[in-house]
Amino acid sequence: MVASKTKKTVKYSYAERVIGAVSQTQQEQKKHAVHLATIRAQVRKRAEAKKDKLGPQWTKWVKRTVDKLEDQGILKSEAPGSVTFTPNAKKALSTARRDTPHTDEDAVYKRVSQAFSTRGLKRRRPRYSSASNRDDEDEEDDDEEHVLSVLKGKKARRSSGRVSTGGKKMAISKMTKAELQAELRSLQAAHAQTLSSLSSLQTTVQTSSRDHDEEMEEESDESQRLREELEAREKEIEAVRKELNDVKSRMGGEESGEGEEEGGSGMMSRLTSPEPSLAGDVSSPSHPILPNILITHPSRSPTPNPSRAPTLKPQQRPLAALGLTRTQSGSFISTFSKQPTPAPSDSGSVIGDHVGDGMEFDDFGRDGDVFGPSMSVGLITPESSPVKSRPSKESGKEKEYQDKIAALEQALIGRASEVQTLEGQILHLNTKGSSLEALVAERDVTITGYDSQISTLRAELSVCAGTLVEKDALIATQQGGLSELKELFDQRDAQTAVLETEKASHLAQLDDLNKHLEAVEGSAKVVRESLAEATRENEALVGVRGALEEEVRNANKALDALVVQRDGLEVRVQSLEEEAQARSEAFNSLTAEKSTLEETIQTLQAAQLGLNAELAAARAEKDAAMVERDLLTTDMNNLTVDIATLNAANMTLANDLATANDEKTALADRIEKLLSEVGELSAKEIGLHQNVDTLTVDLEQSRREAKELALQCATNGRMRDEYEAKWKTATVDGERLKEELANANELLVEFRDAVTSKQGEIVALESSRVEASAKIAVLQQQSTASAVTISELGLTLDETRDRLKKAQEAAGSLTTRLNETEEARTVLLAEVARAEAVQADLSLALEQKFEVAAKLEAEVGALTVSRNELQIALKSALEGQAASKTEHELTVASLDSALQSSKSHIGSLEAELSTVVAARAKQSNQLDCLDAELNAARTLLDSEVARSSSLENDLAKAIERAQASEEEVDELWKVKEVHERTIRSLGDALSKLRKMQVDCLQEVDSQIASAQSSPVPKVRPRHSVV
Repeated sequence: MVASKTKKTVKYSYAERVIGAVSQTQQEQKKHAVHLATIRAQVRKRAEAKKDKLGPQWTKWVKRTVDKLEDQGILKSEAPGSVTFTPNAKKALSTARRDTPHTDEDAVYKRVSQAFSTRGLKRRRPRYSSASNRDDEDEEDDDEEHVLSVLKGKKARRSSGRVSTGGKKMAISKMTKAELQAELRSLQAAHAQTLSSLSSLQTTVQTSSRDHDEEMEEESDESQRLREELEAREKEIEAVRKELNDVKSRMGGEESGEGEEEGGSGMMSRLTSPEPSLAGDVSSPSHPILPNILITHPSRSPTPNPSRAPTLKPQQRPLAALGLTRTQSGSFISTFSKQPTPAPSDSGSVIGDHVGDGMEFDDFGRDGDVFGPSMSVGLITPESSPVKSRPSKESGKEKEYQDKIAALEQALIGRASEVQTLEGQILHLNTKGSSLEALVAERDVTITGYDSQISTLRAELSVCAGTLVEKDALIATQQGGLSELKELFDQRDAQTAVLETEKASHLAQLDDLNKHLEAVEGSAKVVRESLAEATRENEALVGVRGALEEEVRNANKALDALVVQRDGLEVRVQSLEEEAQARSEAFNSLTAEKSTLEETIQTLQAAQLGLNAELAAARAEKDAAMVERDLLTTDMNNLTVDIATLNAANMTLANDLATANDEKTALADRIEKLLSEVGELSAKEIGLHQNVDTLTVDLEQSRREAKELALQCATNGRMRDEYEAKWKTATVDGERLKEELANANELLVEFRDAVTSKQGEIVALESSRVEASAKIAVLQQQSTASAVTISELGLTLDETRDRLKKAQEAAGSLTTRLNETEEARTVLLAEVARAEAVQADLSLALEQKFEVAAKLEAEVGALTVSRNELQIALKSALEGQAASKTEHELTVASLDSALQSSKSHIGSLEAELSTVVAARAKQSNQLDCLDAELNAARTLLDSEVARSSSLENDLAKAIERAQASEEEVDELWKVKEVHERTIRSLGDALSKLRKMQVDCLQEVDSQIASAQSSPVPKVRPRHSVV
């Protein structure tokens, strides 16, 4: 035979698909427990690979199959939503793989599924015509066909041959009265049991909470199919009734057939009629009216009227021939005589003329003799002869047959009443079936509502999932920002440590400067003492002025030229005074800058107060957010309580449906409130972000101000450089004056040698002047040491300025540890206060020095006057000694230059002091800026920590809500599965009920047929021979 290919594909059951998916997943992914979602994905993947067509509701069937396999002991639950093979299933898989080729894994899965299956194999049933409109996907596997076959029910098989009377059951005609009563009681008990089962089913339907989870289209198709099947059953019952009536009518027609109307050979047929009392009972309202029953004679061969024969279905047949046996020629065989009966002798008998007329109780003999000549309708058999008839035997047999007929009539009346009772029960069951259909329709509406609820919950769950994703992204972003801030804080901690080290070095330098200021003050004190000694020496010189006046008069002429030089020196002194005034103006400008910086510090302090106020507001908002979080927690608890109430209310669907709807509405309102609160929290979070941005802008502004201060520091440094250049110029002038002083000393020595011989006082004066020159040299050395110290301080200030610039460049990324920064700030504030006190003391000392300088200038003026007088005296005394006068004038000039150098040294010290004060003020400003930045960073850190904690709380709440929604959906699925099993049980009960109805009808039909097929042999009539 040639091999052929077919387009049909192999159909796999869902049990095989699920077992294969779990086994393949465990082999591929090395997992012990497999989640239900993974099983679905693997089933879809295998179906696509094998080109296996899945139905529209295959995911639901997969879930049901997993539950069924758990019940069968193939799978077991490990974790929520995950399953794995049981030890028995693993053994079965291993055994099946050993006995099956390795290339046929599907056979292994099929063998395992059949090994654990609790039901046997089914034979293929023919498809009904009503199932042709259904989708092909509903007939894919044996599970769906099994469910549909249970819902469809089974039809009783009817054969075209002789109907069995029930095996061990005997016919009603052969039962005694006790047996008939027992049979009646059994039927009543079966009826009561049917009613109790119906009431229990109705109670189960009323107390069921939810319907199964199949698609609404499939449910409507199933309901429509059940309705169509119910209508078909009703039509079938109606056809059976009509057929029964037609058979009864035909049986009546056979009994009322046309007889012999001739004199001696005429034949009549009479109908048996019940007694009047019995008829009255039948016609009474408490008993149903029994249709006319026709008793046929076995010697007759009735021919049904074709016009009255109803159209029967393939499973139906005429009930008139039930219980009768035919020969090959078609004639009947009596059950008593066991002899074939020939065809009727008169083919023109009017059989069927009275079919359907009903039973008339007056058709028998009017004289009361039921076995009179009217009964001579029997056929003459080949073995009988009228001559050989025996009247005595015939009359005895007729009486016996009459008793049997009466008993059969009573039995038929009882059976007819039972038939009508069963018909009433059928009507009642049909009514209950319609009520069940209405209940199913109501459940369909309920299922629609719950499906809409589930869709709404799924939409809310998707919204929650999207919100969770956004929150996760935001949290990840903020965690990245927090990590950056932490790194920035670490860098700032390191820089803070460096700055603290530099601050310690600066404090050490300040101590050195204070010590140097003390040394300068000591040197100034020494200068003041030397000036006092010079004053005393000038007073001594005034004492000798009289003696020298004559010499001075003589030297006046020589001093005229010196006067010109003096004028030049005075001009130079005025220029130096103007320079000192310019320096004082610069000091005033620095003081103004200091006040400006103080105002800036006050502004920054005000900004810091504003930031503290904003921090307090942010903390208040944080407290409000915490209160709102508590409210949200309370709402979530209320929501949990509502969900528990909803789950409890699901157990009583009919009574708590309205309550469940109200709770659903309340739940939706709460969810909307929660979503609105989440939106408000998001808005507040945006506001906090804006506050952080504002603080960041303020921080940048503070940094810009710090840079401006750094520029001002650089400007002050340049001014200090200019002052240092002027100091160097003054130092050069001092050196030149020192040379002139040395020359003047030499001239003074020569002048002393010249005047030693003339005046001893002049020698003393010269010695005092030598001492004064020595003191001036000491002062010059001290001034030189001071200049070196000032240059060293300048270098230190340069290094400090460079370090400050570096600190200003690194100030943008500075973070500090909060506690250490507060302590350092306290220490720095104390140091600033001490520095301000020192600055005040220095200002007082500076004013005192200005006063001393004024006094010195006054003394210089007095000395100038004394010098003029001395010059006059020397001019009068030394008119002839111009060189000595010149030397003397040079000495005086050197003294003036020494005084100017002292003044310039004092000015430089004052400038240095002002520079140090400005640098200290700048450092204090920088420290204040750093404190402000630290406070801003701490505020930002607190706000970020609070916001991250609030976001974490929101995430936890959203996760709890999602878990609660998932649990609620799982519970709804479980309730739906329970309802599905309830519906299946209801379908099974309905099919059993219908089968019971059909069995009752068949039993009634068989009993009626048995009663009708009990023939009574007729007595051959006697014919007189004429």
